[in-house]
Amino acid sequence: MGNMYFKVMVQAWNEDKFLTGESADQFLNSIVENNSPGSSNWFKSLRIFVNSEAKNIVDYIRGYKIKYQSGQINSKQYQDIVAGAASSLTVRQCPGIKELMNRSLIIKSPCDILIEIDNNQLRENLGNSPIDVNIADPTMINIVSHHPSQWHSPIDKHNVMKNKLNVKFVFPVNMYSEKNKPWIFTNPAYHHNSQLDVLPGGIFGSYTRGQGLIINTVYNIKDNEDKTLIKINQGDPIAYMVFPEKMKIKRTEKTLFGLFRTKFGQSVKIF
Repeated sequence: MGNMYFKVMVQAWNEDKFLTGESADQFLNSIVENNSPGSSNWFKSLRIFVNSEAKNIVDYIRGYKIKYQSGQINSKQYQDIVAGAASSLTVRQCPGIKELMNRSLIIKSPCDILIEIDNNQLRENLGNSPIDVNIADPTMINIVSHHPSQWHSPIDKHNVMKNKLNVKFVFPVNMYSEKNKPWIFTNPAYHHNSQLDVLPGGIFGSYTRGQGLIINTVYNIKDNEDKTLIKINQGDPIAYMVFPEKMKIKRTEKTLFGLFRTKFGQSVKIF
């Protein structure tokens, strides 16, 4: 298990300093939490076996043996059920899903958010921003949008982002991982049905030594909608932050590595 360090960059109310101590812990807890299969109501609601309440393979076979002995099923049916027991497992036993959740953190909205999208303006590719954002407390999170000209292909047949709107979540949190562990962002698919899709992106190499918590999502504009209203409630999952191993959340107050852009047209450097 590794450590993921977060630094809260929210100023204390009416004071020219950042939150520290218990106040910073509470703020961080409103944004980041450990993920696990047990934290997903969908996952917990699944049976382990199709059409059976058995909790393990022994109980599953024993239940059908009782049915066979009582004459509810014949010998062939019983043998077929035993032979196909593994194929009756549900996705609750899927190691890919379980391990992804065990090796990720959940990034949540710290407050209520309303996003109104002018779909016609997006389709017509006008210069004005096609989104209007209302945030219960703008000190807790910021939302911006990249103009389509920045990430839409000018060649229509290659434009896989056509009719997609960028919605970027910017949290007042800096972070770094222990021993340069990389991470990627994905949809919180096993916790929440969102109108927004997370654009997969990763933090690798020296960038793991100091990084702001920023998540890019997209909204898929529907042909029959002129305006769209997206409501995000406090605590709603926005993304999974996935690591190569299980990570522990640690809050830090130390000065993080600096990120600077020293040359035009180049990425930032870490110092």
